Amino acid sequence: MRRLTLKSFCSFCFAFALLGTAARLAAAEPDGWREFIGPEKTALLESVRQWPAVLYVSPDGSDAWSGTLPAPNAEKSDGPLRTLERARDAVRECRAAGGFDGRPTVIEILPGLYELEKPLVLTAADSGTASSPVVWRGVCGENGVPLAEIRGGKTLTGGKKPEDPAVLGRLKPEAREKVLEFDLNACGIADFGTYDGTDTAELFCGGEPMTIARYPNEGFMTFEKLAGDENAETVIEEARGDTVPRIIVGDYDIAPWAAEPDAWAHGYWYIDWANSRQKIVRVNAEKRMFELDKPYHGYGYRAGQYFYAYHLLCELDSPGEYYIDGESGKLYFYPPENAGGEGGAERELFLSTLPFLVQGNGLSHTVFSGLQFNGCRKDALQLGGSDLLVCGSLIQNAGGSAVSAGGDRIVIFGNHIRSIGGVAVRAEAGDRTTLTPGKTAVINNDIHHFGRIVRAYASAVLLAGCGDLVAQNRLTDAPHAAILFSGNGQRIERNEIARVCQESNDAGAIYTGRDWTMRGNVIRQNYLHDISGFKNLGCVGVYLDDMFSSADVTENLFVRVTRAVMIGGGRDNRVTNNLFIDCEPNLHVDARALGWAHRCAEDWIQEFRDKGTVSGIDIKSDLWAERYPELAEIMERNPKAPEGNLIERNLMVSSEKTGVSPRPFSGEYVEEGVDAFSAIRDNVEGDLRLLLDMTCGGYDRIPGTDVPFKRIPVEKIGLFEGYGAISR
Repeated sequence: MRRLTLKSFCSFCFAFALLGTAARLAAAEPDGWREFIGPEKTALLESVRQWPAVLYVSPDGSDAWSGTLPAPNAEKSDGPLRTLERARDAVRECRAAGGFDGRPTVIEILPGLYELEKPLVLTAADSGTASSPVVWRGVCGENGVPLAEIRGGKTLTGGKKPEDPAVLGRLKPEAREKVLEFDLNACGIADFGTYDGTDTAELFCGGEPMTIARYPNEGFMTFEKLAGDENAETVIEEARGDTVPRIIVGDYDIAPWAAEPDAWAHGYWYIDWANSRQKIVRVNAEKRMFELDKPYHGYGYRAGQYFYAYHLLCELDSPGEYYIDGESGKLYFYPPENAGGEGGAERELFLSTLPFLVQGNGLSHTVFSGLQFNGCRKDALQLGGSDLLVCGSLIQNAGGSAVSAGGDRIVIFGNHIRSIGGVAVRAEAGDRTTLTPGKTAVINNDIHHFGRIVRAYASAVLLAGCGDLVAQNRLTDAPHAAILFSGNGQRIERNEIARVCQESNDAGAIYTGRDWTMRGNVIRQNYLHDISGFKNLGCVGVYLDDMFSSADVTENLFVRVTRAVMIGGGRDNRVTNNLFIDCEPNLHVDARALGWAHRCAEDWIQEFRDKGTVSGIDIKSDLWAERYPELAEIMERNPKAPEGNLIERNLMVSSEKTGVSPRPFSGEYVEEGVDAFSAIRDNVEGDLRLLLDMTCGGYDRIPGTDVPFKRIPVEKIGLFEGYGAISR
């Protein structure tokens, strides 16, 4: 039995007292998001489930029918349509004939499975208007789970025990009686995908992704040596890695790998935040060494890093693993214990086949509501246009993104997004050159287990552009970042973020970097907890990397986050009124552009001398100089120095410390000389007694001090109910 230490007990008691209902759905409806998306979108969320349908689609329908009835009539002469493509075409035809009378065009997709033969492609011709949007709406059960499943894969049937002696010879003896063989060609599948992470044919059993046969079955193995040319090196920011990837694995016998025709390896070959997948081209069993194919990893290779090998039939030895033989078109599957036996699995098996489920280009005033999107090799919804809404849906098992959206005033609201191969929600909106806001928003979504395939830099949300919002989401359980952002005037607020950066170090839960011109961004009232990096070696909560400037990090709660906030040489950042609990260190500030990272800053300075721009932006134009006067004057000051940062009124609490003391506090790292450029003041280090006083409510300063401290509204952080959000 695990013992409860005094430290963990104190942390638990505080979290329970301080967070209260924040561990559940927020008790009070949060403010701010409705004003951001505007009254039109808010009204749309409130009414989209109530509008009457004008067309119906059903697995029991027929594309020869009108689609105006939800079920076949007694004569079986009319009823719902069968396919989404026919519903799209019927809307086009009716509109061309002047139908629908300006009403919302609701296509109701009735319960059942819709196994697509090709993606549903929508264009500007399929758009609605502000008063008459086109709504693709599914039927939901009593628990709010969508009952209409749109799938981009094919069901596998006809599983049997393998009989080919060559196959049996490659399988381990203990696996031979467990493995089932499926003929993919007989199941109508001819495209078996690739293994470089760009077009993976994934197997799903009972709605869960299975694992391509690999070693080790979980986690990574460390390689201790390289047998490359010691004189062949690549130089990346003063670091050197071997460019000839001949990997020596140590004690494990890799001789069976030599018989594998299409073996691959996935590793963090040089640094803990950059991974790649490469084919194994040679295996030397005697030396326990394998060599990787080109293109080689950009940072090179270094002993002591970690990897796993995969797509190996000889390593198909664990429940849930599978292997596809591209030559024979056979899939070999080791079913989970309760998945079934010879003749097929009790739980449904399907293999992803389509790249996308829905592709919309030039689309506007269109809604996707209450649907289940399940299984594809790339993006489930690839949307381009404006005034789009994706709400109340379950989006899962995509190999790329759940939603990839480019355009203004797109709202992703109240969805459950899980088991995603890459970035879960990709949103680019607004024009940062003209500082025109995009008003695109990602709100109230439960997003977890993303980055399954891409791994590094595959975040829950990737936000780019100007004037957009990421708010009230729960973002958890991933190998790398939760939010990656770039641009100007971006707002990241009231999100709960936990258990991310599990496979990376020197990574950030909220990350951005390398730009002086991306200004006016706000990171406010978020709750980050239990974030410590790969093998607990450390990562960052809010990471302003490589001279990123002018971010406002305020009123956030950090609990058990290593290096909770990091300013990596940037300027004009504000870190104020944050609460840090058991974070070590709480804060990191450095002056890297004056040292090892000088080249990046020098490139910007030279660009300004040559072109009068920085990162392509005319920083002295009237528009930019008025909005960002500090940036307009940067070249007349000391541009490499971390000037203008303000770090004040933060509370650092440790369950291992007692008492209250002003700065300097022990749980920080401030590089020598930074104090000369940045203001660091009125920060307080305390113990749990402070928190007990503060949880009584109504405080406006840190107890026992004269330092003002605004209450963090933890009860309004994270998910909330209503407005058609899917039940979580």
